[in-house]
Amino acid sequence: MMYRYRSIDKVLEFKELEKQEFYFSKLDDLNDYAEGFINLKWFGDEICWKGLFKHYIYCLDLTLLKLSLKAEIDDIKEIPIYLDLTGITDKHKEILSKITDIFFNLESVKFLLKKLGNDKIKLSSYEIEFFLKFYHTIIIDILICVNNNMPKEKIIKDLEVDSFVVFLDEYFKNETFKNEKETHLSIILNSLLKIEEKNNFKDEKTGFIYKIFTSEYISKLKYLTYPEWYISCFSESFDNPVMWGNYADCNTGICLVFKYETIGENKFIELYDKIGIRNGEDYYDYSKFRFEKVNYSGNFKEINFFDSLGRLNRNQLDIWLYDKGQISEYYIHDDKWRDKYWKNFNDLVSTKTPQWDYENEYRLISDNMFFSKDCPKDRVLKYKFDSLDSVIFGLGTSEENKSVIVEIIAKKCKERNIHKFNFYKMKISIDTGKMKKEICTSSIERFNFILNNKT
Repeated sequence: MMYRYRSIDKVLEFKELEKQEFYFSKLDDLNDYAEGFINLKWFGDEICWKGLFKHYIYCLDLTLLKLSLKAEIDDIKEIPIYLDLTGITDKHKEILSKITDIFFNLESVKFLLKKLGNDKIKLSSYEIEFFLKFYHTIIIDILICVNNNMPKEKIIKDLEVDSFVVFLDEYFKNETFKNEKETHLSIILNSLLKIEEKNNFKDEKTGFIYKIFTSEYISKLKYLTYPEWYISCFSESFDNPVMWGNYADCNTGICLVFKYETIGENKFIELYDKIGIRNGEDYYDYSKFRFEKVNYSGNFKEINFFDSLGRLNRNQLDIWLYDKGQISEYYIHDDKWRDKYWKNFNDLVSTKTPQWDYENEYRLISDNMFFSKDCPKDRVLKYKFDSLDSVIFGLGTSEENKSVIVEIIAKKCKERNIHKFNFYKMKISIDTGKMKKEICTSSIERFNFILNNKT
């Protein structure tokens, strides 16, 4: 059985029991700070690294275009990370090609790409942000130069290549240096580029592009890998006093008991959800949702960004993993890759820190891989009544609320010609001092009375 602790307001005011609904919460609404954490690392061949800079340049170019068109600040902040080149003009493609050619012909860039690609160096998101910021103003200079037909020699200055080579060699070889990388990279970035002092813009839009764009860009890239997911929580135990206190409103709520279908080693329940579109309209039906057992190790598996671009179509992947007739080794998305991709996803959605192990949690997962789940109503899914096995009342559940819940259950049973349903109540064992359940005789009598009453 699976147990779902609920407060009375969720059961009655939100009518979860009457409507037979599970609500799938956004990660921001959950109480574990580590929910949704993706341990992204970056390592790949030279084509991958070129793809990163190409994508960054394209996004920055489109953002500057919105600035030139006097877009509102909220529009400018919407970085187009899902872009592809199919919707832009041939002339614009030529401009972008010229921009990237100029950038990739800079000696420091050629050295960096070769270093990262050939040595298969693994970088963190913080390090990626550092290198993008390192070139940010240079890229903007190139964009301005090309878009305004200015001679590049008058405006574009490469980094001092010799000093850059020395820095990279020292950085990637010196473990002490790397162990304190965030501190060192911050010092280097501020001392070499002085971004904050140099670009003290009063205009919010321009300030965003020069000072905030890179950080926002990095924070959004994770959405190119795995879908956003939403969670409905259960436990494999019904007698945990902390769970009753935290999730059943200090023992005044209830615990819903659910049956599941076992297939192999997996446990499933059927929920009513959108599964497609037919004749131009949303199509809904029941489908199996698997209960994911939570792992409380706190060990968040490393995810290689370049090998996890599962949310992109072919046109979008071409920006990242294809370059002038050459294909990255990470472009192959076959059955083996898909099995690994979804295995990593299941690990992501079911890992929590050890402090939460008392919950003995299982969870159902809904995601937005194919359909949007932004609206809360799209994250409310209906279960079949025959999946509900019984109801357990808390130590402090009022008689009035018990009666209302029994009436809801009895009405549903009457409609389905079901003559038996189990009600329990929690109590404290005199012998052990622990919580245990016992038959709630008064609720069963009330249930039978309603069923036998023809009115």
